[in-house]
Amino acid sequence: MLTAGMDRVLVLDLGPFTLRAGHLFALILFCAVALERWRRGRSFVLPARPVLAGLLFLCVAALSALWSHNPGKSAGYTAWAGFDLLVVLAGIAGFARDRRRLELALRLWLAGMGLCLAAGVLQVGLWKLGVAPPCMDVHGFPRMCGFSYEPSYFALYLVPGALMLTSRLALLGRAAWRSGLVAPLLFAGIGLSLSRSGWLGAAFGLGLVAVRAWMLLGRRALPRLGLSAGAVVLVAAIGLLAWPQMRQTAARFVAMAVDRQEVTSSKPRLESLAQAVQLAKRHPALGVGLGGYGAYVREHPELLKLNPTGAQALVTTNLYLELAAETGLVGLVAALGMLLALL
Repeated sequence: MLTAGMDRVLVLDLGPFTLRAGHLFALILFCAVALERWRRGRSFVLPARPVLAGLLFLCVAALSALWSHNPGKSAGYTAWAGFDLLVVLAGIAGFARDRRRLELALRLWLAGMGLCLAAGVLQVGLWKLGVAPPCMDVHGFPRMCGFSYEPSYFALYLVPGALMLTSRLALLGRAAWRSGLVAPLLFAGIGLSLSRSGWLGAAFGLGLVAVRAWMLLGRRALPRLGLSAGAVVLVAAIGLLAWPQMRQTAARFVAMAVDRQEVTSSKPRLESLAQAVQLAKRHPALGVGLGGYGAYVREHPELLKLNPTGAQALVTTNLYLELAAETGLVGLVAALGMLLALL
């Protein structure tokens, strides 16, 4: 969950391999847990449930790569899926096991936010100077994006921290009252960004937090979850009442959801989402192959044409639809299982 929010900070394209800041962030978590265990003279044991869920996803990814339309990229993606499996499960799942580790994970997340800020300032500075950024993603767009060209990326970085704090409050109750004060502030930042993707990510994550708390605490979780939900609703209401532009964005969001004819600037994104759904329907079990989405689209001209055409036709703009299209229903279920196990 943490790395999902950090992946857009820094991208280094290394042929079939793509090194993301999320990998670096998860590696720091892994090293911190390993060092702590070594200092205390304890063996390093991974939690069983997230390991099994991660192995299932890695197995699906490897199988889907066998018939991918882009074998080189699939090999790299599968290798990085294994790398993510190791560092994310060892790091984040390890930290989530007690309060002290969760506190340390939050500090590391704040350090990651500092990295976001630094990368964004660097990108803006290079852009102002007319200098091409040194890092390019696989589609050729500059992506040393702490902010990129819109605030939605920054809002997505806030989502993991807000969900961690909310999860902490739901599990610890009164002992985590400070989390109950800080989490709404982060959600307020997500709301004020006017990022629809940030809003959806926060809502989806809150649903996972609620499921996780219910699994661990049962009915005892209801008062805490009610308090968390009430705080989020209160923050949203204050934002909507105090800021006209937020009301306009929310109304526009609802209108686009109700009537497709209301879609204007988001039309290419919605078309790319529809295209991803087409691919998922064609290969529902294991998808078109991990990392093979763009190559599959290029080789099948009968798929939905995007206007304007270009790189947007080769990406889904949605991680979950990308998993569904490339690894099928089995891979999507396994990936969601990993997220739930890591909360």
